[in-house]
Amino acid sequence: MLFIAKRLRDLRLNANLTQERVAELSEFNYKFYQKLESGNNKYIRLDTIVRIANFWGMTLSEFFSAENDCSYKKECSKQKKRPVGRPRKMPKPNGA
Repeated sequence: MLFIAKRLRDLRLNANLTQERVAELSEFNYKFYQKLESGNNKYIRLDTIVRIANFWGMTLSEFFSAENDCSYKKECSKQKKRPVGRPRKMPKPNGA
């Protein structure tokens, strides 16, 4: 779970967004998102991870790939590289 928490934090910081803003754009409850990013959520459902990856414009393999994680690359911090995807507004579920 710590990888997911660190990955979420890195993506959010690289996009210059607050936790509140990411929660709002991704339509997650703010407190729930805080728990995800802090690593305090013991169990995360697969559909939640898929939703997070989709929000960042990534596939699951891209989301879990260390290759796309700037924390593993020294040159990323120098170049201020953006993550693979950019955040996007989540579509409304049918019937909403």
